[in-house]
Amino acid sequence: KRDAQADYVWQQENFPILNELYEQGKYKEMVEMYDKAYEEDRPIHNWEHWEFCSAMVLLLDIEETLAREQAGEELTSWDYEDLLYMGFRVDDYEESTAYSEEEKEILAPYIAMVREDFKTRWQLTEEELAQFQKKAEKNYGYVSYDMVADYIEDWMERKDK
Repeated sequence: KRDAQADYVWQQENFPILNELYEQGKYKEMVEMYDKAYEEDRPIHNWEHWEFCSAMVLLLDIEETLAREQAGEELTSWDYEDLLYMGFRVDDYEESTAYSEEEKEILAPYIAMVREDFKTRWQLTEEELAQFQKKAEKNYGYVSYDMVADYIEDWMERKDK
């Protein structure tokens, strides 16, 4: 059972800060507040931009993983699975009704990046992408992590040859 008064006070104190970070494009700080609120079971889902912030969590994770790779760190199979899985999640943002047009403009370069990764890094053909989507239809429209793990296992074998 939630404490409605405590939730109200938390929202009154924190939503203006989150709104300011959102308006200023300080997404890393916004995500840090979001993560903390989530961990503390605060009513972050009542904030009008929570879905955009949730998307930014994934995008910042992708950027962090790619930065580690660019710095010469060898990625693990889990890192690759995570990148591909998050890529499928990001690919769905364009069709989502959860984001405003302004938010979709912010998300657009990330969507383009993961779609390019589908072709170049993952070497997914249009047919393979269609197969992922067909399987996703049976999973409430989402590509499952198991599907991604199976693909990455095959991909890593091809990559190592």
